[in-house]
Amino acid sequence: MLPAFSPPALAAALERHRPTGIFVGPAHMAACLNEGLLTKQRMASLKFALISGSTCPPALARAVQESMTAGKALQLWGMSEMQAGTFTRPSDSEAVRFETTGRASTGTELRVANDDKSMPAGIEGELQARGPSVFSRYLDNAVATADAFTADGWFRTGDLARLDPAGNLRITGRLKDVINRGGVKFNLADVEVLIEQHPAAAACAIVPVPDSVLGERACCFAVLKPGAGKIELADLTGWLAGKRSNGRNGFPSVFRSCPWLTTRWAPLKA
Repeated sequence: MLPAFSPPALAAALERHRPTGIFVGPAHMAACLNEGLLTKQRMASLKFALISGSTCPPALARAVQESMTAGKALQLWGMSEMQAGTFTRPSDSEAVRFETTGRASTGTELRVANDDKSMPAGIEGELQARGPSVFSRYLDNAVATADAFTADGWFRTGDLARLDPAGNLRITGRLKDVINRGGVKFNLADVEVLIEQHPAAAACAIVPVPDSVLGERACCFAVLKPGAGKIELADLTGWLAGKRSNGRNGFPSVFRSCPWLTTRWAPLKA
């Protein structure tokens, strides 16, 4: 365990301890890659890098794997209220390991539900779980416990997700991380992951801001890559419009209901 994370500290630990596996968050790997610290020599001892804690862009998972000599990038999804809910296996294909958090752990049941009704594969909804590793209650908080479970005992995770036919999980956002723009609801994570692919953007976050007519609208805050200068609003709307036209990255649905692509956003902040 690192007392506190920094890219140089992780690089030094890799050199000193020569681990066969590391457990990291996407932000850790992105920061180290941006500083050029994940060299083949430093990563040579690794058999795996398990990424968890937040959504990992597929391109980042691929870059982590390519930095290792023979190791594999894996992903895990879990919560404080349970142990590892899902994880990818080393034998999984690259598509599964880079684009999903894998299948349920032993004894864990997962379902995607809308209004607490199970949805078929490929449909987005709230991820719900049950099994021996799921907690039983919040200590001394009966109200929170009652809100957290369905009538038939499924734990409401609050995550938005899809399950593919093989049971692999793709986290698509959080129920509360949705903007309601004039009745059209869209998932922030769908858009953020596309903006972060822009050549000038290192990271971004979209937040709701009040609007007297629409109720809410979107404001995007971006962190730029060194030497990138600035990003204008027209750059981002053009970038997103291009993604809409080819439907890449498995997010075609978000573009069918995004009239805000052609409206004025609040000023972009760097």
